[in-house]
This record gives sequence, structure tokens and C-alpha cells, in this order.
Amino acid sequence: MPSSILPSFQNKQGSKSTIYFEANRDIRNGCYRRWQYQRTQKNQEITSKLRLIKQIDIIFRQFEYQGQEHLRKLYNEYGNS
Repeated sequence: MPSSILPSFQNKQGSKSTIYFEANRDIRNGCYRRWQYQRTQKNQEITSKLRLIKQIDIIFRQFEYQGQEHLRKLYNEYGNS
């Protein structure tokens, strides 16, 4: 009686390792899928943070432009006197 939880069946060639290989492959595929999912989640987080940074940058540029326009108006009104 094997001590392993997984049963071993002999295939046509007499190999007992087929079921172990299948189980290991399923485990590896599961780990890869989990890793792929985590990587996708991380990429989505990074993408959303970059998007937020771009939006903040656009807002600051708008404020900067509005500030420059305001200074030009003030200079035009009071700078010439």
C-alpha cells in the first residue's frame, strides 16, 4: 500500500507515475493561474494609480495656467500705472 494520498494506476506501458504527473501539472497550473491573477490585479492597481497621477497633473497645470492668466490681468491693470 503506497503511503501517498494519490492512488497510482499502471498505464499501458506499466508506468505508475502518470497520475502523479497529472496531479503535479494541475497544481502547477493552479499556482500559475493564481500568480497570473495576482499579477493582473497588481497591474490594474498600478494603472489606476498612474491614471490618478495624470489627472492630478492636469488639474495642477490648469491651476498654474489660470494663475498665470490672473497675474497677466493684474499686471495689465496695475503694472502700467
